[in-house]
Amino acid sequence: MYEEYYGLRGKAILHLPDPETIYWDQNHRLAFAMLEFGVMNNAGFTVITGEIGSGKTTLVAIFSRKLDRRVVVGLMSSTPHGGTGLLQWVMMSLNQRYDEPYPTLYKRFQSFVQNQYARDDGRS
Repeated sequence: MYEEYYGLRGKAILHLPDPETIYWDQNHRLAFAMLEFGVMNNAGFTVITGEIGSGKTTLVAIFSRKLDRRVVVGLMSSTPHGGTGLLQWVMMSLNQRYDEPYPTLYKRFQSFVQNQYARDDGRS
């Protein structure tokens, strides 16, 4: 009923993120600008926080579509409580092995980041 009344192409409220239905309020524009700033300035990590259902995942999905294919994105939509095992979650988000002892995992993460940086060192 409301689709026809408001001229929508589909349902306005879904349970899954839909990049086609984001409302660009001031907070979304600011968060998007922060994501762009992080990539343009080679920030190792950029964090977007907000209430459940505020559009964080949708915003990141839109942003990810606009990135150069050379940019590696690891998306963690939730993390372990207390920070225990955070490096495992990071490695999992980057599609890397994550089932190793912490020192090995840390060394593997360090190598991964260094390799990514070296791979893109010749950019203009």
